[in-house]
Amino acid sequence: MSDIYIILLACVPLGVIAGFAAGLFGIGGGAVIVPALYFLFSALDYDASFTMHMAVGTSLVTIIPTAISSSLTHYRHGAIAMPWFFSLVGGIAIGAVAGGLLALSLPGDLLRKIFAVLLAIMAGLMLIGKPKNGDESSEINMFLNAAYGVFSGIISALIGIGGATLNVPYMVKKGLAINKAIATASLLGLCVALPASFVFLFTNNVAAEHSGVAFSFGYIHLLAAAGIVSASMISAKYGAKLTHSVDASKLKYAFAAFMVLVAIKMLF
Repeated sequence: MSDIYIILLACVPLGVIAGFAAGLFGIGGGAVIVPALYFLFSALDYDASFTMHMAVGTSLVTIIPTAISSSLTHYRHGAIAMPWFFSLVGGIAIGAVAGGLLALSLPGDLLRKIFAVLLAIMAGLMLIGKPKNGDESSEINMFLNAAYGVFSGIISALIGIGGATLNVPYMVKKGLAINKAIATASLLGLCVALPASFVFLFTNNVAAEHSGVAFSFGYIHLLAAAGIVSASMISAKYGAKLTHSVDASKLKYAFAAFMVLVAIKMLF
């Protein structure tokens, strides 16, 4: 079976899972897509020097339409806390560009380990303390949020995720209800993916060109991205709808458990 069929057969169902997770947890699907693509590209014998980078870059591109789909659903439910969004978005966009450049400067194996460790840390943060019942009227520190946004953008682009693994626990700890934090993080994920994707897309990948990897441009596998997006945009809507009918505390622990499982699989 050719690589084209293998990629499509793997990436379409991956898109279903990633899209549903993106809508439900506001993660943009990156926590699912990055490890899955890493193992897929490795199985196809892609050069290890760019395998992890291509998984991260491809993940970031798929986050764009998925984040749009899930954000629209959250917006229709009136769940996005716009004051929180505007206080974080500027720093996140700047950090996303820096994070993308940093990712491309690191060895692939180190990038994989960073992904696993950071995901496990963020899962632990989600389990600290009890969920609060705040809302968008909770006190917002504009300077602190801008600085945190830069940090969040760097880490999110570095490992190819939408940013909810950092932004959801931060907003919840500051008093925003978890359902609204997830909805807001979904829209913020779009602001991570757009600038970071340009970095991965327009950085020349000499190793991939020499390896003859078809359907790739820069550090993005266009065929894999198309397969994922074709399914994720549909499933993201159903995940986003479920967010508004699930108990907040249970949602928090489900979110944390999901991240731990992915981190363990990626690290070992």
